[in-house]
Amino acid sequence: MTIAVAATFLLNDRSAFLLVADARASFDGDHSDTAIKTYTLDTGVGAVGSGDAMSCATAIEMTRGLIADHNSLDPAAPFNFYSTVRVFSYFLDKIDRARPWSNSCEVVLAGFLENGRPALAKVISRRGERTEVHLYTHGQPGSLIMLTGTPGGQAPSGAFPQACIR
Repeated sequence: MTIAVAATFLLNDRSAFLLVADARASFDGDHSDTAIKTYTLDTGVGAVGSGDAMSCATAIEMTRGLIADHNSLDPAAPFNFYSTVRVFSYFLDKIDRARPWSNSCEVVLAGFLENGRPALAKVISRRGERTEVHLYTHGQPGSLIMLTGTPGGQAPSGAFPQACIR
């Protein structure tokens, strides 16, 4: 796995989130990894991931499609951050359970609650276990920073980061 960071910032009158991921491909055992680790799920919701790339990317795409359909059919009640986290973690759990060869992955979602406060959600998928979700938000102005992955990734082998599936 490689390292990714999600951070949220809350000031008295402003809030923001930041997603950062390295661009290394990993060669760690039997899992797949990609050089693309930052994702957009919806306006105001992003994610960074590490670990089994196929499970994460598939769950992201399924969630993104469901959100787009819902928001186009009911624009007065768009998907909120909490619902996005629930749907994403549901799809990730189903995908990993359907693929017995899938290894674990960690994904941090960053977005905004309905009251405008930034929030982070860490979704952890482990082989043979239920997907685990932890939600964090600001109680007062400041920053929240969450890491995902391990520093065991390898440097890219060329000018452009390569995807590796073993």
